[in-house]
Amino acid sequence: MNILITTPTFPPFNSGLGNAVRLQALMLGQCGVKVTIATHGERRETLLHPEGYSIERFAVTGANFLATPLKGDVCGYTQYLKQSRFDLILMNAWQNWAADIVLNNLRDIAGKKVMFSHGLATNILTSTNWFRSLARYVLWRPYAWRLKGILRTLDGFFVLAPDGCDSRFDDLRLAKRLKVPFHVIPNALPDYTLNSMPSNLPWEKRRGLIAIGAYHWTKGHDFVLRAYAKSQAKNRETLTFYGQSATVELRALERLANSLGIESKWVKFKEDLSSHELVPAYQNARLFLSGSHTECQPLTVLDSMALGTPFVARATGCLPLMAGGITVRSEQEMALEIDRLRDEVAFTKLANAGVAEAEHTHHPDQVKHRLWNSLKNVLRACGS
Repeated sequence: MNILITTPTFPPFNSGLGNAVRLQALMLGQCGVKVTIATHGERRETLLHPEGYSIERFAVTGANFLATPLKGDVCGYTQYLKQSRFDLILMNAWQNWAADIVLNNLRDIAGKKVMFSHGLATNILTSTNWFRSLARYVLWRPYAWRLKGILRTLDGFFVLAPDGCDSRFDDLRLAKRLKVPFHVIPNALPDYTLNSMPSNLPWEKRRGLIAIGAYHWTKGHDFVLRAYAKSQAKNRETLTFYGQSATVELRALERLANSLGIESKWVKFKEDLSSHELVPAYQNARLFLSGSHTECQPLTVLDSMALGTPFVARATGCLPLMAGGITVRSEQEMALEIDRLRDEVAFTKLANAGVAEAEHTHHPDQVKHRLWNSLKNVLRACGS
């Protein structure tokens, strides 16, 4: 079988989506599939990766979105797709150029087309940056209105979980209403996490709290800071943030910490650590905290589960369905959970549940089996 996988980002650029797609490529390669990745590059180039898949890079950006329209070598990518002869095209995520250009030309591209949703973001409204959020919502309406027709046209539809608590799963809810078949394929544990399991550091040796995510307002680090300031951990346990690079938001977080009376020695802001380098941070932490406004099934939470570190996270996406942690709706709730999980029994119960689910549901062997069988089912249903 010859499959094209599309993704707007891919390693060495460090993103959750790109890292998840890399695991898809590796798993399908183990099943004997010839895999090609279509992704972004500064220039058009073809590469053969040492891990066994090919990479086609295109200098394209944007999406079918009024605020950030498709730009760059759109014609080159479109021509590549129309001239290709893949058995199946696996599009990763809505609302990005790599998938949207395929969706714009479905009838002219050979092979079966499958959307692997990583959550829909057309219907997100947040109380933070309300006017910007509302403007974004309005500008995504044309995209949202097309979804019904697209779902009926696709040959397959994959999702990360069978349900979710917010608008990130609106595409799945629409598919259910339309009676469009779907397959549940969860994210797989990254190899660097898998190689570090099990994490046996006992409760009494775990110290501090961690939060991981880009220094951007959507990650809700301000939510975490305010929750920490309301908890008994304030100025008693270190809270460490790990982000990709320094931004204006980072400076705002530093000012917020100071205004909340958090002493500088108890809050740390770190940058540019690779996913591999973050493993010890998980293993040594008492809790992983997330205040993100919107997530679907984040790899950071999977890492936390697999490494035996309970999470306390704002409820979004499918997080309420995931074992190994607690989801909350407010800063006060997060503060209470930070305090409650100072108890060894409560900590151990969540840690064990997270490890068990990581091994049972998100182990690459399990995910590979589900992904491979689902792709075969799509081809079988389409008469290929």
